[in-house]
Amino acid sequence: MASKAKVLVIEDSPRFVRQYRRSLERAGYACDVVDTRADAISMLQNKSYDVAIVDLQLRDDITHKGGIDVLEYIAKSDEDIKAFAVSASEEVRDAVKSQNLGALEFVVKADMESPGDEIVARIDKALLRQRKRLFGRYDTLTAYLAAPNTLSTASFTFS
Repeated sequence: MASKAKVLVIEDSPRFVRQYRRSLERAGYACDVVDTRADAISMLQNKSYDVAIVDLQLRDDITHKGGIDVLEYIAKSDEDIKAFAVSASEEVRDAVKSQNLGALEFVVKADMESPGDEIVARIDKALLRQRKRLFGRYDTLTAYLAAPNTLSTASFTFS
């Protein structure tokens, strides 16, 4: 079975890595995991991802804000990567900065009862919104093209 999407998890907590990986793989996502800012940027430069889960406070960075650097890299890239910022911190400025850099959501780790399942639900929702913008009521391009009369009235816009 082909995976739904490719997800890069940037997280330095082994507990959260286990939960994210287990839930993502069970849901059919391909998943790579790194735990430093440098490794995250290297992976983003060398592989293509649909989604990034970015822990804002990475231990390898002296400022403990290495995740912000990753979000900045994603924002400047030409890739259409859906980013989710996660943090142990509830600082409003981190949430605002994350969303200003294009993160779809800012999630406080302590607020998640089942982190892996909750992040999968958020990813599913974001990717469904994207598909609906592209194909309307159809889940895939194949379903859209197979539907009667869609080709004669089709108008595509790509951004």
